[in-house]
Amino acid sequence: MRIALTTTVVITTMFFLSSSSFAKEDKKVSSTTIAKKKQTKKKDTSKKQTSKKQTKKKPKPKKRKVKLFIHKKTRHLKVKTRPKFFLGANASQKRSAAMTLNVAGFQQFRLKQYAKAAALFRKALKQDDTYAMAHWNLVRSLSILRAKRLICPNKAYLKTILTHLQKAFTLSPNFKRSMTYGTELSPVRATLRYQSWLGHTPTKTTSLPLLLQKINWYSPSVGAFGPTEKLNFKSKGEVELMTLDRGKLKWKTITGTYTLKGRSITLKLSSAFKDKKVFVGTFDKKGTLHLKGLANFSDDPSDCSA
Repeated sequence: MRIALTTTVVITTMFFLSSSSFAKEDKKVSSTTIAKKKQTKKKDTSKKQTSKKQTKKKPKPKKRKVKLFIHKKTRHLKVKTRPKFFLGANASQKRSAAMTLNVAGFQQFRLKQYAKAAALFRKALKQDDTYAMAHWNLVRSLSILRAKRLICPNKAYLKTILTHLQKAFTLSPNFKRSMTYGTELSPVRATLRYQSWLGHTPTKTTSLPLLLQKINWYSPSVGAFGPTEKLNFKSKGEVELMTLDRGKLKWKTITGTYTLKGRSITLKLSSAFKDKKVFVGTFDKKGTLHLKGLANFSDDPSDCSA
């Protein structure tokens, strides 16, 4: 009887110990699984946070403001980007038409059809007067026509050429360098206006010797004959006076010398003209030579005065 009781006690104690150990092990397993679950939850939350950060929209760039000046009042126009320049639809169409006509004119220019080329360049400028290249090409064409003495039919007047030349280098300063090269513009270079662009003006007494030699000097126009006297000042104090014989319509050249002191000038001719060999005068600040007994000379050839 005692043996049976002891065995039952031993068995119960062993069962209790084993169950308690199993409970401890279950607690350990459950604690580890809970810790793992917490870690996985943290990972998931961190992933969600990173994904949220990645999926955040980038801030839009700030829109810039461009000032438009209309009737001397400043207005603001919001645009996404600042344009380099703006041409209206009508202006861009006119520029493209002007470019097309300019190309056609240049083709005629290369074929030495200068009158046709000038007509096309004029049409281009009617489309767009701010097109510098068309102004420049018209200057070249008219200068060549002028050198060929085809002035009146093509309206190759000095004033016209100088006006377009000034517009060309005002719109594009590179043309101011180009105008000093080549022989095409030689008729234009013999004017006070052209020389003033280079810094030589009649207001400066230091510029007078250079201007005397660079400028073509003409007397006033006499009806259909135009200027009847011309002066050509050369280096080393030499001068030529060309006079028109209205009866024979031939030019006669008289050589001589000249001296310039300040603004006073003296001409001494080798043979008499108008019963005189010596003429004294002045060079005024407007660019006119006043020679008593001869004429008042300027750079105006009086084109097509008839």
